[in-house]
Amino acid sequence: MDNKKLLFIILIFIIFAANLYIGYLDYKNVYNLASAVFGRIGKEIYAGSVISKIKLMFIIFLRNLSVGGFLVISGPIYALPTFVILSVNGYLIGGVYRYSLLERGFMKTIALLLPHGIVEVPTFFYAAYLSIEIAISSVRHNESFINIYKKNLKYIITRIAPLLAIAAFIESFITPIVAGLV
Repeated sequence: MDNKKLLFIILIFIIFAANLYIGYLDYKNVYNLASAVFGRIGKEIYAGSVISKIKLMFIIFLRNLSVGGFLVISGPIYALPTFVILSVNGYLIGGVYRYSLLERGFMKTIALLLPHGIVEVPTFFYAAYLSIEIAISSVRHNESFINIYKKNLKYIITRIAPLLAIAAFIESFITPIVAGLV
């Protein structure tokens, strides 16, 4: 791994962590935003029926896959969308974490975020890394966007999609059980 790639990987973590902290501080605005965007989905998590949990799993999976896939294929745009998406996700997670801490306490918050987050967040970091790798490759080799997309579609299908499917399953079926135990 060359120094430029390492620098971008460090930048991914710094941008995410900085926005995580900003979201943590601005949790009231994050809560309002998250409620407006994800409120219905959050309520469905505790709906109880298997059908609604399967539906929820697919909604979560498709939403996350669209974000992860966009991260990868936006590489030729010099990975700029990657940094925006990481910033927004860090901001939202930080705010949701703080709000949940205040409303539910530490253990319940960890039970709600950790089971699926341990798979989901590193998968998004991997997608962000691929985006940067694609950006570097497109500049170095002057490849066409179509060739770059074709080459990297396999990563979306074979690595990112399965991991996000696992995270969606955990978020829909396992997280409510774990959170119910705390």
